[in-house]
Amino acid sequence: MFYISQEDLHPSENDLSKENYLSLRYEDVVSDPTHYFKQIIAFSGLNLEPSFTQALDDYHFTSHRFKSYEQDLNRAQLDELNNSLGEVLQQYHYD
Repeated sequence: MFYISQEDLHPSENDLSKENYLSLRYEDVVSDPTHYFKQIIAFSGLNLEPSFTQALDDYHFTSHRFKSYEQDLNRAQLDELNNSLGEVLQQYHYD
C-alpha cells in the first residue's frame, strides 16, 4: 500500500512561479518530440544545436506504454491512485 499526497507530488507549483518550472506530460513529449524538446531546451536557456536536432529526428519515439498502467496495476491500486491524485490526474487530463 502506498500514499502520495497531491502536495508531495507538486510542491513546485506551490513554491515557484511559472517561469521557474516547466510542466510536461510524457504522452505529449512522445507524440511531438521536436516541439517539446525545443521547448525544454529554450526553457533551460540552452542553444539548440543542429546535431541534437538531427539526433532527435533520427530517434524513434514509441507510444506503446501510454496506457500500460491499466495492465500493470490491479483495480485496487488504480482506485487508490485515483483517490490520492484525482485532482492532479484531472489537471493533466488523465481520465
